[in-house]
Amino acid sequence: MAALKESYAKRGSGRLYWCGYGHDIPPSVRELLQVARANGRDAYYIPTDGFDKLMISLSKIVCRDDQSLLNKYAEYLKGEQETIIKSPFKIDVGNLHSIIKGNLFPIKLPQEAFQFESDLATGLQPWKSIKELVKPYNIVAVPFKGYVWALGTLTDINQCFAGQFKSSIVRVPIKGLNLWKDTAIYNLLLTALTKALASPNGLRSNGKDLIWKSATTSNRIIQNVLYSTHEAVRLSLSHDGKRHYLSLEPDFRIETADSDQRISKEIRQDVGRTYFDKLRNNFFDEYIKGWRKLLFTGKEDKFVVEYPLASASGFSFEIYRLPLFAKIFKPSSNAPLQLSADFPKQVLHFKGLQFAEPELEFSSKYPGMNVTPVDFHPMRGLTRNSPYDSGLTGVLFDNKINLAAICPSAEAQEFSNFLKLEVVKIGSNKVNEDYLIDYPGFFDAYGVSLNVPDVNSENWFTCPEPLTKQTLQETAFDLRDKVINRIDQSLKNEIKKVLVIYIPDRWLTYTSFHIENEHFDLHDYVKAYCAEHGVATQFINEDTIKSQLKCQINWWLSLSYYVKTLRTPWILQHLDKNTAFAGIGYSVRSSKEENGSIVLGCSHIYNSQGQGLKYKLSKVEDQLYWDKQERPHLSYNDAFRFGLSIKELFFTAMNELPKRVVVHKRTYYTDDEINGLKDSLLHNGVQELDLIEINFVDDIRFVATKMKDGMPVADNFAVPRGTCMQFDDYSAYLWTHGIVASVRNPNYKFYLGGKYIPGPLKITKHHGKSNIGVIANEILGLTKMNWNSFDLYSQLPATVNSSNEIARIGRLLSKREGITYDYRYFI
Repeated sequence: MAALKESYAKRGSGRLYWCGYGHDIPPSVRELLQVARANGRDAYYIPTDGFDKLMISLSKIVCRDDQSLLNKYAEYLKGEQETIIKSPFKIDVGNLHSIIKGNLFPIKLPQEAFQFESDLATGLQPWKSIKELVKPYNIVAVPFKGYVWALGTLTDINQCFAGQFKSSIVRVPIKGLNLWKDTAIYNLLLTALTKALASPNGLRSNGKDLIWKSATTSNRIIQNVLYSTHEAVRLSLSHDGKRHYLSLEPDFRIETADSDQRISKEIRQDVGRTYFDKLRNNFFDEYIKGWRKLLFTGKEDKFVVEYPLASASGFSFEIYRLPLFAKIFKPSSNAPLQLSADFPKQVLHFKGLQFAEPELEFSSKYPGMNVTPVDFHPMRGLTRNSPYDSGLTGVLFDNKINLAAICPSAEAQEFSNFLKLEVVKIGSNKVNEDYLIDYPGFFDAYGVSLNVPDVNSENWFTCPEPLTKQTLQETAFDLRDKVINRIDQSLKNEIKKVLVIYIPDRWLTYTSFHIENEHFDLHDYVKAYCAEHGVATQFINEDTIKSQLKCQINWWLSLSYYVKTLRTPWILQHLDKNTAFAGIGYSVRSSKEENGSIVLGCSHIYNSQGQGLKYKLSKVEDQLYWDKQERPHLSYNDAFRFGLSIKELFFTAMNELPKRVVVHKRTYYTDDEINGLKDSLLHNGVQELDLIEINFVDDIRFVATKMKDGMPVADNFAVPRGTCMQFDDYSAYLWTHGIVASVRNPNYKFYLGGKYIPGPLKITKHHGKSNIGVIANEILGLTKMNWNSFDLYSQLPATVNSSNEIARIGRLLSKREGITYDYRYFI
């Protein structure tokens, strides 16, 4: 540094670009820049996201006009290993613990379809044009790879497409084609099956995937319009690489006297809430059984239906009448189930495992206790023990947590009284008694005092009413400015605090808008602003303080106040300390957005000690790849940079590299994403890499059963949480939502939400060697690390549960390069 100062102290034309990590300029660098500028030189500090990423970005810019250099650059980044390592899942069989019954039926699909060349398949709006053309006929047709593919009779197809042929009609095999959901051939087959099943039974269909009964199940009048609800079933197809399955999922159809009347989303949701709430475990089973008998007529083991009906087209669907079951094993199960000899063993098609509810670690309230206290229930764990980091209270953390309030004057006293409920005991009054326990007061729960401000005290800030302006935008911005002004006032004293912001109902209209492609959200704006100032915030709406669920609300808010002072209430037991867990999220609304506005988020990084709870944000530099479902995917370069971020975050927290990295995301991994992550991690110190896709499943459901005379019959309760069923070599279904033990009696059962029946997550491995037992247990554990709620679990693991949401807020940050944010600033 002394040599640089001496050189730049001389006048000259040479410029200085100092590339540093992040926005904070070290004093020695700042002094060097001042020396250079004082002597007539241009001198700049360039914030970067790290040396490796800077070199990657610079190299790409230098090579962008020379394809041969770009190829060399790409080869340099890539490692020697090109093979994608992906070991199949294996179920370790123990004693038969339970049997679950599904809504999947084996099906054999038509082996071929008609194909011909036509301008219809390549013209403007090919799907719409073909759909309109075939309406009067018993024909299903789709455009696919420049051809029209069709199911129907040859006579009808010749008549329908007369004058549109550019080739002769030929039969081509379907086997081996991609039958992923929403692809052309998938839609061709499902549409034909829907029409074939509906027409002979006097049923109606949407000609796509929904079949319903003509009879009305209920009526309701809303705003002078009569809406009739009809019992329905939705069809879908899936395959495991060897065989295909048809699923039947309960649904409904809403109709009005005016067929052109638009059914709003709000009306559908209102009907759906009451309709599905009745379909608990055994009622769901009866519903599917009724539709199975209605659709699959006859008495043979297999039901065959042709499209078009009785046409001798050869396009037949063969459906096995009985649904498939899964055998669920549990290593510690002492007495295996005994099945009757009369039960058809061939339907026991799938197998899986029952995993235990993950335990949380706390600290002991009593000095000298040698055993680490654990509990699966977070509230009970805190009341019986102490928070995990309680030993740091009075050492690293203060003995009290301070709140500051921003509130309009009209509600000041009411809001103050509400906040002060946090320090007193509140009984649960037997509300939700299988999960909720009495709130003991903040100090008894956490061992830390909560300092709640009085009205007009130093930490109480009155927010003026927004001025009603000519437009919604102007009024919203006026409210924003007033809130930000009070936040700035609160920052004048340096007392660490959680800032609680009260939003009355009359302000809700001004808290967000989306007009003419401009989007504003007060919550996101304030979260981003405060994150940059290192201030934690908690929004509270009027309906919260008026709610009768005082015990539940105070538990939830108490956890928020505790974790937002960067404390750790509990950690997961048995989570590998040498593994880094990361999730990918985007702040992007559609493929039309420009690259520069897209923010990629590296979600929470966890280890067994609860360290490294950081969130990193960076701009996507390359063009995103968008699949047909409008889902974004990273380029090789951006995936490579993402891998570097994972290593950097873990190393910063642990002072060592992880031996294993697990990445979760909500979309499938492209080859570029796999190779980018593999090359940035496996060739740079990481020994193992698991790339896992996690998604909700809306068409596959299983019901729990109980044994009656050696036969499994539908139980009254849903599938237990922790049930995991292998589907194929690389995918499994995991129930992160389901039945757990009651807090008041381990023999009682608790079902979070108590609605409908739980659907599983589909877990798909795209790279890695870890078996399903490791992957599933990690995901189950991470569903208990959402500190934004006191629910027993979230359905998604914390790695992906909030990654998109936080990335959305992150796009509002003015500083991203080289900066990591604690994720608790965003919740």
